[in-house]
Order: sequence, then C-alpha cells, then structure tokens
Amino acid sequence: RDVADPIAEDLPQRSDRRSRPRNVALGVVLVGAAVTAGSACGSDDDASVVAGRDYIDIMNATCDETDARLDDLPEPPEQITAADWAAEVARAYRAEATAASNLVVDASVREAHRSYTVTTEDLVDRYDDLSAALSTAADDIGDITTAITELSLGRDDVAADLGLEACVRSTP
Repeated sequence: RDVADPIAEDLPQRSDRRSRPRNVALGVVLVGAAVTAGSACGSDDDASVVAGRDYIDIMNATCDETDARLDDLPEPPEQITAADWAAEVARAYRAEATAASNLVVDASVREAHRSYTVTTEDLVDRYDDLSAALSTAADDIGDITTAITELSLGRDDVAADLGLEACVRSTP
C-alpha cells in the first residue's frame, strides 16, 4: 500500500494550461543562445545582457518547457506515487531555475529576476521535501504543501510583475 495515496488530493494543483499555444522549439533555441552568451562572457557587456522583449520571450519559453514537462507527468496516485510525482515536479522546476540563473539580465529586471530564480530554487527544495515526506508518511506534509503554495503565489506575483505570463501558474 502506498502511504501517499490518501494524500494525493491535498497536493498542490497545477493549472490546466494546455489551451495556451507553446513554442518549445523556440524556447530551446532562445534559452540555448542566452546561456551560451552568458557563459561566453562573465561581464554585463551589451552583447550578453538579455533585456526587454527578448527577456520576456526567453523566460516565457523556459516556463512553457516546464509546463510541458509538468503536463506530461502521470497523475498520482493511480499512475505514479505521490512521492515520485513530487520528485518529478522538483526536477522540472530545477531545470527552470537553472535556465533562469544562467541568464545575464538587464539591470532594470535584475533584482526581480533574482527573486524569481531564488523562489523557484526554494520551490525545488520544498518539492524535494514533499517527496521525502510522502515516502515516509511524515507528519509535516501539510506544512510543506502550505510552504509550496505560499512560494508558488509569491513566485507568480514576481512573474506577473516581470510580464512573464507563461510563468504564472497558480490558479485563482
């Protein structure tokens, strides 16, 4: 018997965003170009800094990739254990956080972008915690899911402030 099965209905829900068109191929190209530019030059010279519409497009493409990954996950508890689901969610957000942290962004969004990235990294940690807690039927599952919800809402606020529509995931 999977100890996580009774908990599945309490897991944070992701919004169904399948109706929004995705351009994952463009995202891969844009993120790859941004990462290459960022790693080729450690300074904030004009050639490596991502700003304005390019920044929004790159980040939205990155978030679209995360959404596609999350949408492809099997649903707990019938198709995957809740613990494994939480681990997969953590992996998806980890990839997003890594892509975001590799960007060299314009000073006008640097602080908010850093906040978004740090909050996403914190979200990864909480999903890792949730996976571990679900595996052992720990008593702190409720506290962890509350932390995930709070981080998700704060992250959505920062994403909305940055104009990153695709990165706003929480449902109202």
